[in-house]
Amino acid sequence: MGAGRHVGIVGLGLMGGSMAMGLSSVPGVSVWGWDLDRGTLERARSMGILDGAARDLGELAERCHLVILAVPPWEVIPLAMELSPSFRGFVMDLSSVKGPLAFQLDRLFPGRYLGFHPMAGKETGGLESASGDLFKGAVCVLVPGPSSGNEALALGRELASWLGARWILLGPGEHDRAAAVVSHLPMLISLGLMELARRRDQGGGAFGMAAGSFRDATRVSMSQPWLLAQVLSMNRGSVKEVLGELCSILGELASMDQGDLEALAGELGSLRRRLGEEKGWSC
Repeated sequence: MGAGRHVGIVGLGLMGGSMAMGLSSVPGVSVWGWDLDRGTLERARSMGILDGAARDLGELAERCHLVILAVPPWEVIPLAMELSPSFRGFVMDLSSVKGPLAFQLDRLFPGRYLGFHPMAGKETGGLESASGDLFKGAVCVLVPGPSSGNEALALGRELASWLGARWILLGPGEHDRAAAVVSHLPMLISLGLMELARRRDQGGGAFGMAAGSFRDATRVSMSQPWLLAQVLSMNRGSVKEVLGELCSILGELASMDQGDLEALAGELGSLRRRLGEEKGWSC
């Protein structure tokens, strides 16, 4: 993102607010924001993370070279349709499901759309949870539509760089299948474990014994309920596919003899440690 670029962020919650914070210190980049909640927009401006607060999407379209849609998945298309008649710049969305959105957005902004999915977040949402360091060291998935041009891809790579993130390139279907494994299925498992423990918590035994393993495995169940429901609903096909595969794997593990299970556990534990080292995870 070179000198004189104007970036507009639609939605100033956790993701949009964190992106505004991260970009506000980049030389030559001017950050404009818009949020349906005027109170959120004013708080963002008072925090000093915006160079300007747009009155509406029309003003954002006039002022910005790139508009980032950092809103819940079901709001992306309606806002994009409102933006599209007057906007001639580039558009990215931060949604964690791309298949249902990418082709529609590509038609609205031919050659100028790029899906952008930062693999980072928190259980808590809202501007009050935002952090300028949220994306540092994270992987950002660039997801081109059918007509995405080289300039859109270059802009996505540059955006990741300014946020201190790395990037990988995936198609919409490939992205959603991978996200089902490493992001969406863990959400479902977290909810499932909480429900299982609630059903089995006779006399306080299950919750009374809950400690580190249960805490870590159920952390994402505390995410915003609407987000969990939206993501799992929009990527239902991929999630159900990998859930079936996981159930098969769990059945195999439960039936293994002790020696085979010990060998596999050692192999997978080593793989997990190497992955953690590569990604800089603390555990």
